[in-house]
Amino acid sequence: MEFRDNLLKAISFYRKANRTLTIGTELANVARTYRCESFVWYLRYWLTSRPSEKVAMLEKAWASARECLRQMYEAEIGYEYVVTYNQLSIIPWIRFFFSQAKKSRVESAKEAIELGQHVIESLPQVEHRAELATCYVQVSSLIGLIADIEPSDARSPVHLLRQYWKKAKELSEEAALIESSRIGGGLDYEDTMEGGIKSCERALPYVLKTRDNFLIGLTYDFLAMYTALRSVITDDSEIGAKLLSQALSHAEKAKAHYDLISMISPRAGMLWVEFPEPEYLLTTSWFEADPSRKRGALIKAAKVLPHLLKVARSSLYPEAVVDAHHVCSKTLLFLAKLENNTQKKPCGTGRNQFEFRKKLGGRSPYIAYYP
Repeated sequence: MEFRDNLLKAISFYRKANRTLTIGTELANVARTYRCESFVWYLRYWLTSRPSEKVAMLEKAWASARECLRQMYEAEIGYEYVVTYNQLSIIPWIRFFFSQAKKSRVESAKEAIELGQHVIESLPQVEHRAELATCYVQVSSLIGLIADIEPSDARSPVHLLRQYWKKAKELSEEAALIESSRIGGGLDYEDTMEGGIKSCERALPYVLKTRDNFLIGLTYDFLAMYTALRSVITDDSEIGAKLLSQALSHAEKAKAHYDLISMISPRAGMLWVEFPEPEYLLTTSWFEADPSRKRGALIKAAKVLPHLLKVARSSLYPEAVVDAHHVCSKTLLFLAKLENNTQKKPCGTGRNQFEFRKKLGGRSPYIAYYP
């Protein structure tokens, strides 16, 4: 309730500021009116719980933000320009995860990358180091999103990602680590599950100090995924089960922080925090040596699959829907394998898992890690 009340107060103040700024004709003030408009739409995004409305709010917020940043660039107002970019570039990043108008979401991300590069080029590297470091990481996060869906051009973006990450850390390591959750925890370690865990664990103390529920939730979110993926590639079932329990704990923490700000996890991949139970139970069954306990875990998972699909579809995140079908397919497949007597096989288990796999048209890049 406090979060919502504060947002409503902020919207009221932005509207009052906008009315004051419209009195003048100075280019910088005109830009600031667009910034106020953008924040009003962006804050309304956090107020609504309906994903379809959230998309509309984000599109309107970015239209105003784009015009604001264009005019700030022309007005050459330096520090305010980079601060505004760092505040508003999150809009196309969040928008990217929604399924509507794929071309539009990609264009918005590319616009934000271009604007961010203008910010980097326009400010001296010796000034405003923390803000510039933040800008480098935010541009990197958008480049990473584009690289995921345009793999043919991925080599150059990956090189640029590492270059920007290195520069951000040189400017301000703390600022870089705070923002690193948007690129999965940073790029300091090897591109493995262990590397992802190390990156998130290193960033977490810095992120916790900000008390920013969005960044804290996102850091725990990626930590949950990396830890869950690490659990299934270990040869020791006891270690695997322990890692999986840790992953579930991280997922629950992420969800708790997201709920405070009406956030739905945009992160695709293993152990989606919005409803991790089915995949947790599925993966738990892989560590069970006792067939009856293995079957019990799979039956529990199968019973909650319809809710997983419902939650994924309501999120409007296409990758979440793909991963939900993947979990459904795997759960029913492993359950079917345990049924030695065909008369005991749950009705439609094999047929249903085949139907789920047919629906995996577009695949999350993280699915390749699944057994």
